[in-house]
Amino acid sequence: MTTNTSEVEKSLENEKKGTQRGHTLPVSPFPAAYQGTQKTVRAAKSSVDFWKAKVRPREIRGTVTPELYVRLKESGRDTWVNLNTSNRITAAAKARNLWLSAQSKGLVAAVAEFRPKSAPRAARSATVGELLTDAKAISTVRASSFAQYELSLRRLVAGVLRLKHTPAVSGAKSPANLAWRAKVEGASLDILTAAKVEAWRKAYIQSTTDEKARISRRNTASAVIRNARALFTPALVRLLGANLRLPDPLPLAGLTVSNSTRRFKTTVDPRELYASALVDLKGDELTAFLLCITAGLRKGEADLLPWAHVDLGASLVTVAPTSWFLPKTEESQRSTPIPPDVVKHLRAARAEAPAAEFVLTGLDPAKRRDAKTYRCKCWKALAAWLRAKNFASPNPIHELRKLSGSLVNLTAGLEAARRHLGHRNISTTANSYVTGSAALVNLAAPMPTRTALGRY
Repeated sequence: MTTNTSEVEKSLENEKKGTQRGHTLPVSPFPAAYQGTQKTVRAAKSSVDFWKAKVRPREIRGTVTPELYVRLKESGRDTWVNLNTSNRITAAAKARNLWLSAQSKGLVAAVAEFRPKSAPRAARSATVGELLTDAKAISTVRASSFAQYELSLRRLVAGVLRLKHTPAVSGAKSPANLAWRAKVEGASLDILTAAKVEAWRKAYIQSTTDEKARISRRNTASAVIRNARALFTPALVRLLGANLRLPDPLPLAGLTVSNSTRRFKTTVDPRELYASALVDLKGDELTAFLLCITAGLRKGEADLLPWAHVDLGASLVTVAPTSWFLPKTEESQRSTPIPPDVVKHLRAARAEAPAAEFVLTGLDPAKRRDAKTYRCKCWKALAAWLRAKNFASPNPIHELRKLSGSLVNLTAGLEAARRHLGHRNISTTANSYVTGSAALVNLAAPMPTRTALGRY
């Protein structure tokens, strides 16, 4: 009698129960036919061989995965775990180790340890926008300084994110700028790692082949990092820590920044420039020019200079706090003498507008959009005129202040120039606000007499 045997050629998974149905050995209605054969020994569950039959690929959304998975159960909890390999032996070893870990730690803890991505995520750090909002509410720095910190942080984040758009391209409230700002301020502070910031700095500097431009960009990058880092000072971090989760280490910590000071150099003859201004400029453009080059005023100091701080009788211009203006530092509060022709010009300007509050005409200071917006329209025209006079600086009006300090340095010395400009430290004046040359070493000249040497 012929024995009819059947063989299940492949093992099918019962997805509902997680079991295998079918057999891999011949099935016969006559067990006696196999008497005397060796009984198959089932591998222990702690053996890798056991798990070789348990690992398999999965079909996910109609596609079979290249990696092998294992299915584990505990207290009714059914979990598939990706073993991250297509090698059956390696997968079996991982499955065995995972099962052993589950026996001692529990399935959830074992899977979390094996697959860290499945563990609960740490709370995210604050976003750029959250930091700026909270810092602005508690910061005690000048509004204009904080505005510069904001601009620098946004610029740095945009550079790290490789966002091409810049707010200067369009209006502040344009759709393009609003979208750009939303992306920047929605970014987590975690992105400001040292590696990413250094990569931005390197790319920014090397994006030009002009060596002079590279020096300028190196200084600019240092200034951007330094200003942005001002939002993470120890005092501010202590106050912010109660409401915001800040990254550890803090953004920009440990980054080195080079000295971004640019020594003032000019090829402009100040007397020729002054004579040209008296001919070419009129009204507020001339007034602003005279205040900056003779009194050494900053743009913001001249923009909000009230008539109450101009003493025409004593020929003095005073920089001091007002309802609308706070000097940059204590040393910035100063009284500076002005020459007779400037006094004459200011008397005429005062006579034309006897009721005016400010020396320069412009918008009501209460209606300024932000601390970096100037009241007066004259600045744009004056800057254009100065560029036509070979002022190559990005901020030609500030160069007038440096030119003024240089003239005081030549006639009265460095300390007088520091007081004239209202600097806190004389090193600031010496490093970037005055011109000067080294002493002449002329070894071909006749040797001075012993009597002359005794004078030195």
